[in-house]
Amino acid sequence: MKITPEHNQVRTLKELTHYEAHPQRTESEEFSKIKRKFKREGRKCFIDNGYCAGQLEVHHSIIELSAASGVDWERVKSDYPKIDHADDIDQMMVLCSKHHRGKYTGVHSVSYNTWILQKYMTAEALEDFETAIKGELEEK
Repeated sequence: MKITPEHNQVRTLKELTHYEAHPQRTESEEFSKIKRKFKREGRKCFIDNGYCAGQLEVHHSIIELSAASGVDWERVKSDYPKIDHADDIDQMMVLCSKHHRGKYTGVHSVSYNTWILQKYMTAEALEDFETAIKGELEEK
């Protein structure tokens, strides 16, 4: 069997998302309660891979708040029966700021496959990944 040597893959992702007109982003009372609940429970970053950094934040994992006005909630409920609005607790995920908004590590910054892989990499692979990120950031 032929083995591909260790390597980094760098690609540029150009993405376009459409958002219908929506109210200015404000934190609903329900979202505030969810954040307080998660804090009381001592929740930690969903990725929790030893390389977490920054404040803990709450991520809308299925439907972003800014997209909610353009969503058919009946269709969402057919796949996620418990979710019927953007601030539903069943679609909230705790992430550290690195895994929420980080340049090479955040769910808002990279493809899902690249993002979720961070949760399951071996310690050696994670160390190599973090070294590659540092090298990329230092080159800029």
